[in-house]
Amino acid sequence: MKITSIRLVGLKTITLPILDALPGDPYSFKSADGLGPPGVDVTLSKAINLGLLYKGRRPQGREIVLKVGLNPNYAIGQTTEELRTDLYGLFTPAAGELIVVQFLNDGAVVALTNGTVSKFENDLFSKDPAVQLTIPCLEAYLQAPAFVAAAQPLDRGNPLVNNPGTAATGIRVSVTFNAALPSWSIKDASGKILKFDFAFQVGDKLEFSTIPGERSCFVTRGTQRINMLRYLAKGYSWIALYGGGNSLVTSSQSFIWNSFSFKPQFLGV
Repeated sequence: MKITSIRLVGLKTITLPILDALPGDPYSFKSADGLGPPGVDVTLSKAINLGLLYKGRRPQGREIVLKVGLNPNYAIGQTTEELRTDLYGLFTPAAGELIVVQFLNDGAVVALTNGTVSKFENDLFSKDPAVQLTIPCLEAYLQAPAFVAAAQPLDRGNPLVNNPGTAATGIRVSVTFNAALPSWSIKDASGKILKFDFAFQVGDKLEFSTIPGERSCFVTRGTQRINMLRYLAKGYSWIALYGGGNSLVTSSQSFIWNSFSFKPQFLGV
């Protein structure tokens, strides 16, 4: 991911140019940690044969540490204290306690994450004044700024979806069935299957999300809205898109796509 600046949005908005910084910029980018892939916690258990069994993995939290240089314009009476005061607005943001860390390429936001400033360290008596911000983030991965729709036309039996992100991400899907089916499923590129053991009728609209934090599934039949959680097949998985091309498989083509969208995620910049 190419980035040319980092923007911190809190009580005030602070932009840190990385490339093409100008002499008059009040803030400068000094250094950053925590912008690469997060660590991973791997769960293993002892097996009967004295070996180990793999039980799963989950990413560790992300913590960004930014060192920001202060470059006051003394010709107009600007001081380092004024610049620090504006940065204090990140420590006590107006809307709740979170700030947004945005990563930009030539002025366009390409990724972001939400966090809160846990440490604010001043370098008060240096001839090159700077501050260091420690920002624990809510998400392990960096998020795209908006959802994207899968490229159309999308095949109904073997849809191919390109994920421009580098980390796995959930999907939002809506389909309408044009034939009666005893069940329906969709399999992701890793072989995981999301299957609904439900007698679908013509005109049923199935909507589901596999995004962590909003996972849900419903069928709309006439004026009825049916929660599908109890119809999920045994051993189901909340499927995902992985970075790059994804070849999915559906159990039947007797439906039409209403929508298929996802928010790309990135392991790091």
